[in-house]
Amino acid sequence: MIFCIDLSMLKAQKEVQRLANIEELILHHTKMYESIEKAAEDNYAPLTIAVSVRSLYDNTVLVLSDTETVYNAISDISVTPHKGADLILYYTSIGFMNFIDTTKLDSGFDNLMLNDSKYSLIGVYNVHPDFINPMVYSHIVMTDEGMKKLKTYLKDNVEVMTIKQAKEKYGNVANNALLDTFISIEKRGEQNE
Repeated sequence: MIFCIDLSMLKAQKEVQRLANIEELILHHTKMYESIEKAAEDNYAPLTIAVSVRSLYDNTVLVLSDTETVYNAISDISVTPHKGADLILYYTSIGFMNFIDTTKLDSGFDNLMLNDSKYSLIGVYNVHPDFINPMVYSHIVMTDEGMKKLKTYLKDNVEVMTIKQAKEKYGNVANNALLDTFISIEKRGEQNE
């Protein structure tokens, strides 16, 4: 079964759409289909849930060097008891854990995530379903100190770089649209890239 969203409810555009009604879309305009072809007959397309991780003021992001992406995407969304925002958060947490080397986990990781991270739902990315599946996109925002601590838990294929470096090194259509959602934030009296 493939979790799909009604394309008539989404605009096709190259930027991430910051929609206030994402939960309503997930609750009322999604269906499970046996195949992509069956979904397409009803104007539905598979839905992906993606997550990026950024620091607050240092403006750094995690990059998967093997796939050259600033996000981790979950496309294999199966039937779960989770619905709406809970479904998005559930799969976002799975996507986030794909950055993490689980053999390195300890109680410090739990405290780090509890005290130094915040979840932020960003919007929907829908260029065109023939190019890339519609994607619900979120950020995990780490404090600057939290991002430094997080480095000890990362998989070997995960790099930490500034937003500017990520754009220069891994700029492509999907990455740039998602990178454009990263707003460089400055502490008062300081300037960052």
